[in-house]
Amino acid sequence: MKSEGARMGYAEIAEVVGAPTTPFTPEKGALSTLFRWFADDDRLCVIAADPTMKPAVCDVGFSHALGHLGDRNLIVVFPAEGAEAVVKRLPFPLGRSAPERAIWRWGKSPGSEKSNRAWCCS
Repeated sequence: MKSEGARMGYAEIAEVVGAPTTPFTPEKGALSTLFRWFADDDRLCVIAADPTMKPAVCDVGFSHALGHLGDRNLIVVFPAEGAEAVVKRLPFPLGRSAPERAIWRWGKSPGSEKSNRAWCCS
C-alpha cells in the first residue's frame, strides 16, 4: 500500500474511479499526450496527466474523447475547474434518461488533507 502522500499511477487512478485499466489505442487518429487513455468495450476513460491542468486544456481532452467515444460510456478525471467545465458542456441532459457518465476531479479525497486521489464531483 502506498503512503498517504504518495502519487498513484494512472492505471491505479482508473481503477479507483471504476474505469478500465487497459491502455486505449484508437483504430485511427492520434491521442493527445496531455492525457492518459484507458478503455474496454463499454467504457472510455480519459485522465488529465497534470493535476493542475487549465480548463481550456481539459476541453481538448474532452473533445478528443468525444471523437473516440463511439458507443462507450465516458469517464473523465480532470482537475476541479476542468471537471466543472466539462459538466457544463455535456452534450446530453442530466437526468434519468441520460447515458451513464462519470466525471471525477483531481484533488483531496473527502476526509484527507494530503491525498491526491480523485473523487466524484457530479
